[in-house]
Amino acid sequence: MINDINLFVESWLKAWNQHDLPEIMSHYTDDFEIHSPMLIKLGIAPTGKLQGKPLIADYWQQALIKFPDLHFTLQRVTLGVDCLAIGYQSVLNMPATEIMFWDTSGKITKVLACYGKDWAETR
Repeated sequence: MINDINLFVESWLKAWNQHDLPEIMSHYTDDFEIHSPMLIKLGIAPTGKLQGKPLIADYWQQALIKFPDLHFTLQRVTLGVDCLAIGYQSVLNMPATEIMFWDTSGKITKVLACYGKDWAETR
């Protein structure tokens, strides 16, 4: 469980906006998985899924290089059962939402990334 949602979100956003990959990765378990249409669009994973820090860190490192002006602007945070959703303005000014599931230690185990309808239709 995440003890302080505001602190987690602030730390997560700061890490991304500073392009600090080790700090970004500190929010996740070693075997976490991500489901993202961006993986399909960029030709990284035809299933849209990756699992494990090494593979995902490599993907995110590539993204940070490809988008040197990457900056996330927080729009909203919503909570569920053992999860939260962070809505933000993403790269290329796309609306994005990440639904994150956490374990008992407060680390993220699974991410479902969703992007704006207009972007998704260009797949």
